[in-house]
Amino acid sequence: GQDFKCGGYSSKVTCVCWDPSGKLCATSGSNQATLWDFSAGSPAGTTPLACVGQRAMVTAITFHPAGRLFASGSADGVIKVYDVSKFDPGDLRAGRPHICHPLASFGMSTLIDEAMSSVEHLTWATTGVLIAACAGGKCSAVRLGL
Repeated sequence: GQDFKCGGYSSKVTCVCWDPSGKLCATSGSNQATLWDFSAGSPAGTTPLACVGQRAMVTAITFHPAGRLFASGSADGVIKVYDVSKFDPGDLRAGRPHICHPLASFGMSTLIDEAMSSVEHLTWATTGVLIAACAGGKCSAVRLGL
């Protein structure tokens, strides 16, 4: 095998997951998640996709079962959902990633009756209609109409 390094974070990578097709690998170690394109076997020569908009450290990430949507949860209890097929183009030669802005955003405090807690776990139902999140030792699910 061959090792690949996907960097650019100011701290250690804390989250990693693959999309259902196995072509995109998402990582996070800051207030954004970065998606790396492995469709050609490695991300070499491709421009990463930065999912921006979180104000605090991303603590949980997950892909929708169909792969088009991606969600991140952060240390301040905010969950953001992105459509990874829609982004502002970056420039690989200039070292700038593609930028993906959130479609939807909501706080854990609206799902559970608790002050802002760090999102600990985040996952989509296999139907792709519900997203479940856990924070502060409590879990809840929300139906997204995206």
